[in-house]
Amino acid sequence: MRGLLLVVLFSLPWPTAVRAEQDSLWLAWCDTTLHDTVRVRALGQYSWSNFLFTRPDSAIWYGEVMYAFAKERGLVKWMGWALRGQGVAYRVRGEHARALELWLQSMELSKAANDPMGVAGSINNIAMLYEELGDLANALAYHQQSLALRRASNDHRGMTASLRGIADILRMKGQLDSAEAYLQRSIELDEMHDYDHGVGLAYKYLGDVYRARGRFTIAVEHYERALTVLRTKTDHMMLAECLTALGLVQLDLGAVPLARAACDEAMALAVAASDKVEERSACLCLHKAYARMGAGDQALKYLERATVIADSLHLADVARQLQHMEFSKLQSADSVVRSEREQRHWALTQATLAREKGRRNVLLLVAVLVIILALGLWSRLRYIRRSRALIWREKDISDNLLLNILPREVAEELKTKGYVDARHFDDATILFSDFEDFTRTSERLSPQELVEELNACFMAFDRIMAQHGIEKIKTIGDAYMAAAGLSGPSTTGAVQAVRAALDMQAFMERYNAGREELGKPGFGMRLGIHTGPVVAGIVGVNKFQYDIWGDTVNTASRMESCGEVGKVNISEVTYILVKDAPIPLGTPSFTFIPRGKVQAKGKGELEMYFVEMQAAVA
Repeated sequence: MRGLLLVVLFSLPWPTAVRAEQDSLWLAWCDTTLHDTVRVRALGQYSWSNFLFTRPDSAIWYGEVMYAFAKERGLVKWMGWALRGQGVAYRVRGEHARALELWLQSMELSKAANDPMGVAGSINNIAMLYEELGDLANALAYHQQSLALRRASNDHRGMTASLRGIADILRMKGQLDSAEAYLQRSIELDEMHDYDHGVGLAYKYLGDVYRARGRFTIAVEHYERALTVLRTKTDHMMLAECLTALGLVQLDLGAVPLARAACDEAMALAVAASDKVEERSACLCLHKAYARMGAGDQALKYLERATVIADSLHLADVARQLQHMEFSKLQSADSVVRSEREQRHWALTQATLAREKGRRNVLLLVAVLVIILALGLWSRLRYIRRSRALIWREKDISDNLLLNILPREVAEELKTKGYVDARHFDDATILFSDFEDFTRTSERLSPQELVEELNACFMAFDRIMAQHGIEKIKTIGDAYMAAAGLSGPSTTGAVQAVRAALDMQAFMERYNAGREELGKPGFGMRLGIHTGPVVAGIVGVNKFQYDIWGDTVNTASRMESCGEVGKVNISEVTYILVKDAPIPLGTPSFTFIPRGKVQAKGKGELEMYFVEMQAAVA
């Protein structure tokens, strides 16, 4: 019967645009000589890019064709993908309950096919439903699950989608700095992979963040940058959402005609795409615009239209379905607890019967039972004590490991809240080091020798950072990165970083001298420092890492690459901070060698200085 359905579906007349020879996806689907998975993937991509956000009815129809084809050939993974695409189309049409049903079915098929990317996609869609219902806690939890799965699958587009979703939740929770940090990370990933669509979406969400901060003009600039990208795509749903957001911020600025024009365009796109959610948002925007203009009748018309659409979405039914899903999870967990409780109750009942029998026996038997019970309690107490001691030891180990990865105050915040807010520092001093010709030198060493040599150098650098109170950030291959001034306002961070850098170069001189005596190649190291504002925080949920972002980091890297082996190269900003810094008696002071303006990649000409240590004058 399914085969007959496929014949009927594929024999129907297709639109002229679909039959066009230049459409490579459609041609791949029609090419029966290709592998089944290639064909079904091509059909899915064709439907997604051409119909999902412009003609959801057609997208649902193509999804049914894709599902039937995949089921007939046993392609369970692609059955899940077909249902997920249909779910998105139903959500666009405003049929949220049907969308949730399809996403749950899709998630089960993806689990059966061992397809983590498919599972992540369904979880991400469910997160958006929670977001629309205002359940931000569950929305954030599902987005984080999706991000972990996509990170494990190295799915960079999925990762950036999850990062944008998390950022949007954080923005609604008022955590604007963290939201902006997540969005900047998504932009970096998408630009790295030339995914301009994702960059455009991130600019839209950045506009939301700036609007929440009350910086309306900057918000308009980000919305317009997003529109420049989205107008080249078929994602009419996000285009309509961005236009509505632009209209609302224009209302904030008092530009009512511009706001009405943007919301009118959003309304036209949403209606053409049968997107009930965005149609309702556009109606509310137009209601506000006409109310500002004093056109009460028009304002009331759009408000009534938005109310009718809201009633048609049946969000209450979706909320009940989600509550049932969460309740099922709790039931599953509670069944384990009930089983343990029943086992304890059974054991207690048996002990009670034993005591009743004991009372009917001779005193000797009672005494024996008492002794056995005492031995059992003593053994249990000893077991509990050992278990507690083991737990505390494991806790100490985990705390020490966490402190080895994160600054103490960040580790405490992570343990207390389960997440860490991104933080802005105005005067952080960034230190970068890198070994010159490391690749060529490493070719002369065995892998074991190479790791041992790097470990010896980095362990020494770690000790130097600890001596000067500087936070190590990370190592990337043979590069080493650290930062001063992340523990709060400080006037000595730049001085600490420069002294640490000079100690690192001094260590490398001693280390290379020892290697030269043994006839082994040395390592020439460049080192650069720059001071300025940065954002610091944790990205990810698995194998997380404390990291810093900002133009200051890039400039510090340019200080290192423009330096010389054996030298410490600092920027003009750092030079100003350290040149007149008070030097304790008996402590070596600094001497500076001006280099003038040096061309730095991507930065133009920058003032740079070499800094060296000289003996202090008593």
